[in-house]
Amino acid sequence: MFKDMGLPCEPEVKSAVQAQRKVFESLGCIVEDGEPDFRDANECFLAWRHWSTELAFGDLLATHGDELNEYIHWHVEEGRKLTGPYLSRIEAKRTALYQRMCGFKGEYEFFLLPVNQVLPFDVNVHYPTEIAGVKMENYIAWMKSAYYISTAGNPAISVPCAFSASGLPIGIQIVGRHHDDWGVLQLAYAFEQATNVGKRRPAVV
Repeated sequence: MFKDMGLPCEPEVKSAVQAQRKVFESLGCIVEDGEPDFRDANECFLAWRHWSTELAFGDLLATHGDELNEYIHWHVEEGRKLTGPYLSRIEAKRTALYQRMCGFKGEYEFFLLPVNQVLPFDVNVHYPTEIAGVKMENYIAWMKSAYYISTAGNPAISVPCAFSASGLPIGIQIVGRHHDDWGVLQLAYAFEQATNVGKRRPAVV
């Protein structure tokens, strides 16, 4: 299964992941295009992140607020707006997402997609503000391809699959059925043995 979940993705990343189709076919996989319904995954993840960050740093804000970055401040402020009824509804949405994923994975054993939606960026850039012409709504929006899977709770692994034209590494994410960590590890190992991309090193500039 190759899909980008409808998220903006840099062309080199998308094409590199799509190019791995033939590798999985050579391993005996039947590869088809498709994707599960990730409706509400973003809202669920953000609510969790706001809640957990407020729990971890909320008490420090009053005494050490000047030592905490703007992202922590944002999460704590948003976390304090959460209510019990809202969190209950978030859990109901996450449960529905889990059930949709179970139905999807009942039909397909693995789901393959990019690890990140962007190529590695300069260390001085805090986060990508735009991907393929789409503006990012916050500092973690460029990581949706990874945290949607975390929200659903499926086992996943990141494996090197290619390098960009400029020599930057690109990874593919292999997602398995719930509790099938062993199957994910097996497929990842087979892919690594077939490609040996992880053993390649880009030229030193």
